[in-house]
Amino acid sequence: MQRAFPSVLGQKTSEKDMKILNIVLKTDVHGSLEAIKASVMKLVNDEVKINILHSGVGAISESDLILANASNAMVIAFNIGQDSKVKTIAERMKIKIYSYKIIYELLDEIERVVKGMKEPKYEEVYLGRAEVMAVFKLSNAGIVAGSMVRDGKIIRGEHARIYRGDEMICESTIKSLKIVKDDVKEAGKDRECGIKTTFDEIAVGDRIECFSLKRIEE
Repeated sequence: MQRAFPSVLGQKTSEKDMKILNIVLKTDVHGSLEAIKASVMKLVNDEVKINILHSGVGAISESDLILANASNAMVIAFNIGQDSKVKTIAERMKIKIYSYKIIYELLDEIERVVKGMKEPKYEEVYLGRAEVMAVFKLSNAGIVAGSMVRDGKIIRGEHARIYRGDEMICESTIKSLKIVKDDVKEAGKDRECGIKTTFDEIAVGDRIECFSLKRIEE
């Protein structure tokens, strides 16, 4: 199985807390090499640094693969062939050689890898709020909050914040949700339900705010 990118490329520098994409780049002619290097460096952002460890004109060599293997580098070949010996070594090292004849396709692939290395960003989506009316300690389920959904809906598996008065006392998740004795996926407004979270010190009068995290596509 060939190595996929990003793999262990998620190393972070201690200085700037950035991820690093190492690249070994070989091209057919010097003009292509300089054009690609200049374009590649425009793909850096505030989270991912691109480090061209080695670049040159000519075919991928065994030393290129050794360097890539030692540094988790992406090996890129532009408009050049690969002999059978190099292919065999690459397969043994589980290194994929990314080979292209069109510059924009090469750049699209590097941009895809860079985006994949960035830390995902999320936005909160409010779902609903419930008030704890009673607290039960069950032998088979532990602490369960008998609650009334006051707004929106409570959804099993989603995130939760627990408030006591004006103070948030815990961030948690909705581990289980019951209406009467039935396990349910969600409970809507004005429904009585039993809510179990990861917080076992919940009390009557606490508020459970349920929300989801939606990934922001960049």
